[in-house]
Amino acid sequence: MRTRCLQWDAAAATIDALPYVSVSRPNLEASIALLAEAAGIRITHRTVSRACIQEIDPDFTVFDATGRRAVTAERHWRSIQPIVARSFQFAEVKPAREGFELAAGPTGYVYRLANRNGVCLGVVGRNQKGTWAEVCDRITRFAPWIVSDLCDRDFTVVDGKSGPCSLQWAQPGSRALLIGDAFLGRDAISSQGLATGFGTAISAVSQELTGSLSGRPVDLAIQRTVHAKHVIDQIGAAPFSRHSTWRQYGDFLGRAAMVDLAG
Repeated sequence: MRTRCLQWDAAAATIDALPYVSVSRPNLEASIALLAEAAGIRITHRTVSRACIQEIDPDFTVFDATGRRAVTAERHWRSIQPIVARSFQFAEVKPAREGFELAAGPTGYVYRLANRNGVCLGVVGRNQKGTWAEVCDRITRFAPWIVSDLCDRDFTVVDGKSGPCSLQWAQPGSRALLIGDAFLGRDAISSQGLATGFGTAISAVSQELTGSLSGRPVDLAIQRTVHAKHVIDQIGAAPFSRHSTWRQYGDFLGRAAMVDLAG
């Protein structure tokens, strides 16, 4: 894709013409699963819990990749009121334009990714309830251009799951190594989740093979600090930064940005 349209710290949208790549996560995960199975890895589809860990041979290394649940962790750190993302899929829509778009409003932000296969649109903040028509009406009040081809047409809208997308992290238990979002769930506003998830997985496997895991608490503290400061700067430039929900979240980020090598 070659264009990004952004309305973040100004009332009008601006176009960024730099080329970039957006990845379809479901397709990526399906491809990774196929590669894993081709390499001889057995994938089982079952609910994972801490009790499952006790069934695994103690000589085996366990990597906890259960995402933000981090089921093997001893402790979790999250905002009291986590920021939530809710997605909508428009598979039957031929979009008026392709590319990535992002707009900040008074209580949160909305993003859109469109290509020839359809449109994915997400709303981020708190209390993102209501029908698509109601959500669309709220978006129209601050960024009508981002939903101009989605509000007044008769098509099927797939309402995706809602879930937390704000910064969180966890303290590992004694049996498993945390990787990906289980290790450090980054704020979705940074668009760093997939890349850093792969990075922590590679790092954990490498450290396990070399027998050195001493650096992981320090790695977590440094990564958390850098990320929290980055998110604070991004939120501070947006109009929703004055909303009570985001001020509370900003306080949490401020504490997270304080380096504590004990995790």
